[in-house]
Amino acid sequence: MIEEEISNSIMLDIVQPSITFPEIKLEKGNSLGLYTSETELMTSYFFKLISEPEKYAKEVKINGFLANGMNWVGRSFTHIVVPQIWKDSIYNILKNKPKRRHLIFIGAKKCDINYDELSDISTIISYYRKDCSILVISDSFELLQATTDRVVNMLGEPIISGSKDYFK
Repeated sequence: MIEEEISNSIMLDIVQPSITFPEIKLEKGNSLGLYTSETELMTSYFFKLISEPEKYAKEVKINGFLANGMNWVGRSFTHIVVPQIWKDSIYNILKNKPKRRHLIFIGAKKCDINYDELSDISTIISYYRKDCSILVISDSFELLQATTDRVVNMLGEPIISGSKDYFK
């Protein structure tokens, strides 16, 4: 009984990706950051995983649905926040999140970030976390600190620091 309740709260589960991307299990209300100097490449890999999961991972679940064989699942439940695609700020893209999207994906490089909006981004992410999960891929320590609970490297290993358990 307990296992069923836990599994129902999984918003993103990537099992054995065949491309360079860490295995991820992200529960409702949690946020995870992936720190990388290859932000565009990792964002591209994430798109591949949610668009063609059967091709790039053993299994991908989004919002409890097995995405393998159903490429609409990733697009239906994921709010994509990539400033280079939308030609808008992270904050503006977040404000326009459709109600039924339960996984927020942010892919942004340092140059994409308006640092004056970090406080507002953090506030809106805190609001969304009651119903959503957040995955952030970035090379910006500041964005990761403003939006995530924990940060991992490309191997899925935790990155630890003196404050908020992130960076040294």
